[in-house]
Amino acid sequence: MNRTFRTLFDILELLISCGESLAASQFLENEKMAFSDLSDQDIEWSLYRLASLALSNCEVALCSQILSYVPEAFHRDRAYRNLIQLQESFRSVEEGKCFFPLTVPVERRWKGPHVLPNINSEGKILTTWYAGRVDLKAFDRVSLIACEASHKNKPSKLMDFPISKFKEWCWGPMSEWLISEGQFVEIGVYDHDDKNPLIVLHPRRSLDFELPATPFNPYR
Repeated sequence: MNRTFRTLFDILELLISCGESLAASQFLENEKMAFSDLSDQDIEWSLYRLASLALSNCEVALCSQILSYVPEAFHRDRAYRNLIQLQESFRSVEEGKCFFPLTVPVERRWKGPHVLPNINSEGKILTTWYAGRVDLKAFDRVSLIACEASHKNKPSKLMDFPISKFKEWCWGPMSEWLISEGQFVEIGVYDHDDKNPLIVLHPRRSLDFELPATPFNPYR
């Protein structure tokens, strides 16, 4: 990487680190001719680092702007695809629609269910399923923000359960310490019996818990 590009990246890194997202965005716009001529793979990795830094500050729009300078030849890189996946998850948080862990590709999110069985232990068929995330765990209650798969474009809703019921409806033996705020779940209704749903937790991954919490807004 030549000295000119190194200086450009150093300035951008400083602006993003200081939380100056608007200044960083304007700097990118002003220097777009220089960035549009990138081809060296070391420069691509510097862009990935800047995009990751932007996401760590929850600056989704800035991350998108940075990734737009990655040439199409590098779009099949695993690092690029992982950043796009992470960016879309952060965007989902902004929109109040963060219902899936990072292990579920964006294009497959609503093509599930991903952890629920299609037939439960009583031989009943899955008729409705929800994707959700634990919003609050108290000593006696668990609250989820969830969305019905067939109504994915409609507002999300807050589901509130006594913790005893939540444990009763969970797949397999369940201890309270296994339930954490930020954890992703799927809720299944079998043969239209919404009084006895089945809840399955997605496997825990530390990166999922680094996604910001979704503030519940009933009008979304």
